[in-house]
Amino acid sequence: MRPRRMEYILLFKILFTTSLSMRTNVIFQKDYEVTDELLDTHVSCSDKKNNSLMKDKILFNDELRQEIPVSLQEKGNLFLKRNRRGVFKEAPIKVGALRIQLLNSDNTSLSDSRMLANFLLTSVSSTMAKCDLLIAFDKTFNDPLLLSVLSSLPNTKQVIFLTGLNDLRSLLWDSGQCRGYIFMVSDLNPLLNFLNNFTVEWDYQGRYIICGLSLQELSQIAKSSKGMKTQHLIGAVKVDSPSTWYIYRSRLYFQEQRRVGVWRRNKLSSETNLFPDELSNLRGIKLMASTFKWEPNVFYSLMQNGSLLDRYGVDIEVSRTLAKFFNFSLEFIEPPAGQLWGDKQIDGSWNGMMGQLTRGEADFGIASIYVSLARAEAVHYTVPYDSRMSCFMIRRDPPVPKWRALTLPFELKTWMAIVGGIMISGPAISLFASSSQQSGSEIPAFRLLWNAYFYSLGLHFRHTQYQLPLKDVTKVILLFFWIYTMVLTIFYSTSLMAYMIVNIPPPSIETIEGLYKSGLEVAGLGFFYKNALASASDPHLQSLVKTYKGHSVVDTIFQEVHRGKSVFLQNREYIEFIAASKFTTKGVTSVRIMKECFAPFSIAMAVQKHSPLKTKFDKVIGWLQQSGLIRQFFLRSLMMTWSSKEYSGQGQLEQGQESGYTESEMDKNTALSLNHLQGLFFIEAFGLLLSIIVFLFELKLGRVTERAMTVLKREEHFHIISKRL
Repeated sequence: MRPRRMEYILLFKILFTTSLSMRTNVIFQKDYEVTDELLDTHVSCSDKKNNSLMKDKILFNDELRQEIPVSLQEKGNLFLKRNRRGVFKEAPIKVGALRIQLLNSDNTSLSDSRMLANFLLTSVSSTMAKCDLLIAFDKTFNDPLLLSVLSSLPNTKQVIFLTGLNDLRSLLWDSGQCRGYIFMVSDLNPLLNFLNNFTVEWDYQGRYIICGLSLQELSQIAKSSKGMKTQHLIGAVKVDSPSTWYIYRSRLYFQEQRRVGVWRRNKLSSETNLFPDELSNLRGIKLMASTFKWEPNVFYSLMQNGSLLDRYGVDIEVSRTLAKFFNFSLEFIEPPAGQLWGDKQIDGSWNGMMGQLTRGEADFGIASIYVSLARAEAVHYTVPYDSRMSCFMIRRDPPVPKWRALTLPFELKTWMAIVGGIMISGPAISLFASSSQQSGSEIPAFRLLWNAYFYSLGLHFRHTQYQLPLKDVTKVILLFFWIYTMVLTIFYSTSLMAYMIVNIPPPSIETIEGLYKSGLEVAGLGFFYKNALASASDPHLQSLVKTYKGHSVVDTIFQEVHRGKSVFLQNREYIEFIAASKFTTKGVTSVRIMKECFAPFSIAMAVQKHSPLKTKFDKVIGWLQQSGLIRQFFLRSLMMTWSSKEYSGQGQLEQGQESGYTESEMDKNTALSLNHLQGLFFIEAFGLLLSIIVFLFELKLGRVTERAMTVLKREEHFHIISKRL
């Protein structure tokens, strides 16, 4: 009988304690040892004589009430109870200790707050124990119990009471370590307005827990411009069941809120990681990649009807490697025709590929994209995986005609000195041969000016002179003149052979200063290079801004370059490929690259600003670069190119060839052809023509002389007859 009685007593105590806990909720408590001093100083009671305290007759003076938080002083009723007893009735004063408790009669709302507080306490302790915390709440969640629990967390905290949009903008959105954010709000509009209209203030790498909104409102947060790029976003949604919260996790790129558990009875319904790494496996979702044909980074393989069959190239290979690694599918899109990478418009927007990324139409872009500060305001870049030097493509002028080889051994100044020497030598020889008579008279050939000139020319043409001078002074001058002409003709003849065999390039522009002085138009795609030239430190590069002209189609630039009206500014690899594939015939290119280049640019992928893909892509691209696969992708794409129908029969790149699609300066056949000797035939033809002119002149002059002689003879004959008569 006694055991059953004990069971009844135990069951009664459990039921009584449960009912008591359902009636009252403690939100503040503090223990005091019961002493006479405590009673005399802080407690007044109308029934001290019975050595007991009645709960409804306890009064506290101001000194004791100050120990209760100000925010809690008006929140309920003050009670005094024994530590060891859970009932509120008369209790001996001097036995045990007293506990002051502040009770709230709103059992339902307090139960929800306690459940939410326990959930946040558990979540922070398990996933953000070493993170800085930002706790923001509005008037609905200005609950003492909730705030006291969150304030007890050991994390470094920033607590903000939200009254409007300005409070959100004033929050500290950066930290030197991991950062956690707890938003307890009931009004969606301020937070949603902040997420969609202010792009600067937000921590895209932080861990967010948002409480108090409905599932539909939570979806709007996740689909906002910032929410779509925030990887770790958790929502706690209150449901109709008492003390129950549904926990949802926003899934990036899936556009959905997935319920990961139910918080009930101070525990989560399932053991789960609230902030998993879902980007390492994207589970086959489709990502959009913006690209366009840009050799040698992106090639297009076409079918016979001209439709696109496949894309390949180093940029395509990198993107497909990332797709395999992170398990996502690729869909390629192209920017509008003529816009390519895109430029910043007057209204501040971007067109082309950059515009697609800023508008969210593409997840990343690939096409030999330069890393530049100008585009960094619109997009973010991955780590670079290649680099390019910016150079100028200019028309290659045809070689100097072979007939001009006769003049090439000497410069213009040298030729002028030789002609001057010939002009002086004739009068000098004639003067010295005619002036002195001490050593006898000189032969007539040296005394006559015309003969002296002819003699000098004969020495310059290495013609043997059979007449020797008689006078000593003439011998001295002719001796040194022979030495001068001998050395001169040897130098000329040996150099002439080389110039007649070798293709001599014409004078060309090789420096940026020379390009500036030439006044040629500098053509480029868009205005990217114009900004690069304007920001250069070289004054000659800055001056090229005046002659820069942006084009939307590259074919128009090729036409201007081929006509010799423009030079094309682009990266070296692209120019080399275009020179080999479009401007090479039988191994000879009609364009070339200026020797002086400028501004090396790094090549990277462009992603949306604050894209969560960047950190993931950076790691894999770094591995590809370090392993040498980027170079392997490039060489493999070139081999596929030259074996394809689109590029078959055109110039080819060798695997080890880095640059220089220029023909050799030496002809393979060193035998002298008519082309090599055309100058000699021109001289012969010129001499024949000159001889004909002289002949006709002498013939005409002879006839005139003959007529004059006839007239003169007739006059003499008439004069003789006249004398006889």
